[in-house]
Amino acid sequence: MSVNVDSIVERALPLLEERLDDYGFRHSLSTADTARDLALIYQVDADNAYLAGLLHDWDRCILDDDIIARAKSYKLELSPEALEAPKILHAHTAAIAVHETFPELPAEVINAIAHHTVGVPDMTDLDKVMYIADMIEPLRTHPIIPTLREMVGTVGLDALFIQAYQKSMLYLINNLRVLHPDTCRVWNALMTEGRLA
Repeated sequence: MSVNVDSIVERALPLLEERLDDYGFRHSLSTADTARDLALIYQVDADNAYLAGLLHDWDRCILDDDIIARAKSYKLELSPEALEAPKILHAHTAAIAVHETFPELPAEVINAIAHHTVGVPDMTDLDKVMYIADMIEPLRTHPIIPTLREMVGTVGLDALFIQAYQKSMLYLINNLRVLHPDTCRVWNALMTEGRLA
């Protein structure tokens, strides 16, 4: 399905400015640009990547209690791990809210938004581009990120995604954070498939 990207962006920008804090708004713009750049390198639909990047944090600034309430209102399954780290819920609530606000968006864009935090075992190439872009966009300053940026275009998308996912898992483990059960499922699927090239 073809969408009018300019029209969606024009409608989305003022809504995002209202919903997000200053950093969140700038991060969304930066993630959109990075997602488009990655998509062009890895032969993924660049318009879909840009839109997913722009809209992925639609619910990111909602407070923990409110995001839990929002997830319940959408009848989302709330695992103990999600209740322990409710920020991860923003991906799923955002996907639903963005679909309601922009019903013309392709399902692939909505799925990429839903999958940008924990992921799913059968990540699409657009999902991977979105996940990586969110992690490596220029405003991010974590010490692990330059290595990932240097890998862009020098390794395949699967290998880059595995490195990004591994570094994200290690960050959670090293900081004594909860691992969502789906994180382990995604990792085990990647290792079982052996997609390292």
